[in-house]
Amino acid sequence: MATTRVIVRQRVLQALGLPNNLTASGNGSTTTLVDTAMRRYAAINDVFNDRWWVYLSSGANTDVARLITDYVASTTTATLSEAVTSTTTGDVFDLTPFDPQFANDAINQCADPSLVTKG
Repeated sequence: MATTRVIVRQRVLQALGLPNNLTASGNGSTTTLVDTAMRRYAAINDVFNDRWWVYLSSGANTDVARLITDYVASTTTATLSEAVTSTTTGDVFDLTPFDPQFANDAINQCADPSLVTKG
């Protein structure tokens, strides 16, 4: 059975102890994401600001990454660096302290047999 890049990335993030496979608990907007579970990782304002990324892996924003530019703990709302299609309740996402594209590139390279040497 094949494993998708989304699943591989989530397993890697899980092994690193990073938040993954989170589900938005409320409707956001084109520039915000709301999830009460983020409170487990940041109980005070601005913890994620300009250091953490959201990688959306479901819904209208599948395979979209955005830097968090503001975080409000009382509303568990993250403001995103660039607009997306409005985030909604149920959107699945990961949080990473690095651009998620780095992980995607590494996974793609590992999956490319032409990049693997013998020995």
